[in-house]
Amino acid sequence: MHIAFILQITKDNEPMSNQIDKFRQEAERTRDRSMEREWRPKIGDRELPIRQITVHIIDWTRKLGNLGMQFAPSPGGGVWAVATFLLQVRRL
Repeated sequence: MHIAFILQITKDNEPMSNQIDKFRQEAERTRDRSMEREWRPKIGDRELPIRQITVHIIDWTRKLGNLGMQFAPSPGGGVWAVATFLLQVRRL
């Protein structure tokens, strides 16, 4: 999503519902472009959706880390909070 597009929406004198529709359409176009460029190497007859695999690995890492933090010493909680935040940012 481009900042210029967002600024254009907000300066137009259109009803809010039209602005929201334009914003949604632009978000969908951006998502579709991203999905088209997604790396899907082919191994044999199967395509590997690298992005989906990575998202699953990050989710499981976060779940296991949250479970492990229940038994870790107290300084580990702060470090894990930062690590969880970075994992979430990388996922976007």
